[in-house]
Order: sequence, then structure tokens, then C-alpha cells
Amino acid sequence: MFETMTDEEILKTIQKLQKENPADEGIRGYFDELYRRYYQRAYNLARFYGLDKYDSEDIVQDAFLKLLLHAHQFRSEEVFQVWFMRIVFNTIRDKYREKKRHIYQDIDEMSETLEGKKQNFLETFHFRDEIQRIINRIPEKLRMVLILRVYGEMEFAEIAEILHISVRQVHNRLKKAMELLKEYGKEG
Repeated sequence: MFETMTDEEILKTIQKLQKENPADEGIRGYFDELYRRYYQRAYNLARFYGLDKYDSEDIVQDAFLKLLLHAHQFRSEEVFQVWFMRIVFNTIRDKYREKKRHIYQDIDEMSETLEGKKQNFLETFHFRDEIQRIINRIPEKLRMVLILRVYGEMEFAEIAEILHISVRQVHNRLKKAMELLKEYGKEG
């Protein structure tokens, strides 16, 4: 049933059901489908923005809760993915500010991903830590574009809509962010 529905159709159905009866159990199935489609992307975005595993999971839960609470604000001319990723992104920014840039890697999670591999755990930990440190040095407005494009796998127009800037500004910010990545990477 859900396979043929677009994200927008699913959300419009949720809006309709919420308007008729906010406690309707039918909402759950539609919500679960959006959750299935967008959980991993939202989680990855939070992780690559520098949040740990647990904060990232909290972010995703908060974002989906906001989706349900604010579904009525979705307008039919909008693209669901852009609308929802804006919710995710704003939730991440709020959490990030709350944590005041206290960023760390979850060592247990890293050791699980490395299990069975012939890589030196400390080298891998250092490499990931170094990449995160470099990304965090990039000014926030450039970092946002970089993360949405690379880790959020979003198109320039979608990023522009989320950040309320032009596509040209997205392109320029991404170019500058990539230049800074190279520069900071060379500095070590």
C-alpha cells in the first residue's frame, strides 16, 4: 500500500486523519512508513554533525515527534523531504548549541564497527577524531552546507530551501568548505 505513495501523499493522509480524529490508530501505519524512509538519513545527519550515537537517536526521535505535532503546518506545495530535513536540521542545531560543542566518539560503537577487521583500532579512532575536529573548525554556515550535501545526500536546491539561501550561495559555501577541509587537513 505505502510503496506507491509519495512522502507528500502520506503526510497529507496523516493531516486528514489528524483533523478527523487525532487519536486515530490509522495514523501509526503512515507515520511508521515515513519513519522507515527517513530514520537512517536523519540519524546519519546528526552523527556527521558531531553528535554521539545516543544524542543522534534522541534527535531523530524529537524530529519525528515534531513531525507529528506539526504535520498540520505542511503545505501541499512543499517537498516533504525538504520540510522534514529542515525539522531534523533545526533539532540538531538546538542540541548542538545545548551541548556547547562538547563532542566525543562513542568508543564502544567504534569497536563494534571494527570487530573482525584487521585495522588498528587506535589509528582508526585517531583518524575519525581528526576528521571530526577538522569539520568542526569550519564556520557553521559552511559546515551546515557541507554536512547536508555530503552526509545528508541532499541536492543544492533542497539545501537552499532548508537554509533559506540561494542555490548559488549553497554552491559557494560548499566550495569554500571544501577548500577549508583541504587547508585544515594539510595543517594536521
